Amino acid sequence: PSTSTVTASKAKAVERRVQCLSGHLHPSSTLATGEPEAPAPAPQNSAPAIVKREMVAIEYRDLVRGSPRVAEQIRAAFSRGGLGILCVKGVPGYAELRKQLLPMASQLTRLRADQLRELEDPASDFYFGYSYSKERVGGMPDVGKMSFYANPRLDCPTEDKALRERYPTICRSNVWPSEALPELEPAFKALGGVMVDVGELLGKECNKLVVRELARAGVHDVDLGEGVAGNPMFSKGRLLHFFGSSEKEAAPPSDALDSWIGWHTDKGLLTAIAQGMYVDREGREVSCSPDPKSGIYIETRDGQIVQTDFAEDTIAFQTGELIQLVSGGVLRATPHCVKQPEGAAGVGCNFLALFMNNSPEKAVRVPRNYVEQAAREFAGRWEPGVDFGTFAKRSTGAY
Repeated sequence: PSTSTVTASKAKAVERRVQCLSGHLHPSSTLATGEPEAPAPAPQNSAPAIVKREMVAIEYRDLVRGSPRVAEQIRAAFSRGGLGILCVKGVPGYAELRKQLLPMASQLTRLRADQLRELEDPASDFYFGYSYSKERVGGMPDVGKMSFYANPRLDCPTEDKALRERYPTICRSNVWPSEALPELEPAFKALGGVMVDVGELLGKECNKLVVRELARAGVHDVDLGEGVAGNPMFSKGRLLHFFGSSEKEAAPPSDALDSWIGWHTDKGLLTAIAQGMYVDREGREVSCSPDPKSGIYIETRDGQIVQTDFAEDTIAFQTGELIQLVSGGVLRATPHCVKQPEGAAGVGCNFLALFMNNSPEKAVRVPRNYVEQAAREFAGRWEPGVDFGTFAKRSTGAY
């Protein structure tokens, strides 16, 4: 699931930094660092500068052959000073698969109400199949987007009844529109499968970097468990359609930085992202973003707000809180949001996010030199021995 955690105290600080620019208050989240929290800055009379930065781009062929340069690229993107996001370019066949799947998000929204009800899975808290207005943000139903969740690797990740009942948001079965939209299943599995494959390659390189960095800190008995890429059998894809300003009466205003996705920090390991496809009211692709200020915004550790972007033929990978835990803080996650285009009535956006997680019943292991800090940073959500499924549920509740 894509829900993430929000830290209320940090929200106040970020709110003051960006409200002059956005004209709206917003929720936010951040990762604590084990360092004293800086006091909230006094309100400013002018909006803070928002800077643009290119994200680190790794060549797919370098990942495949394990080029030494990849470690430095990962360090630049995922370490304390990084944006917590990078992209991989040159993945064979990826661009074509993206073009096939993303328009189907618009097609899903046009199915009849009875067809959509058949795709809902209340037992999973709507984290499998079709979901609209079920997620609540700030106590209100989120009506700005439609979601369709599925595991791209396995239709049923486990036959263990106890696991399915204990972790329904992770372990239940896929629900496909086999009659209403039969082409969705193969397209979803094809694109999602490629993104998982690339994520596994990236995860292996992250594992190597983490082991080396922890060894430099004197930690040699490292047990990364399932590693930075987790267990691909429990990966989860989320196909989204963001409604344009005139598509839904209650769609969010477009002038806030977090008008499409609010400020949050992902809770899993790696999140793979297919660049969004802008579409008109009929679901036809709009050739480019109608607003250069729309897209991903990230808050860095020093409080800077950064706008970044990646090409449609590349796959972005963003870090979550779990990666910070299992890496002992070597790799870091960052708060981020997504802004809707301004002045583009009826322009929506389709994209796919792919969440790579641990097996739900596996304990979240933390390097011994990070245990006390982790217990402070994730108080109420993580303690020694807690499994990923429980950590995820607690994090969802916090959001």
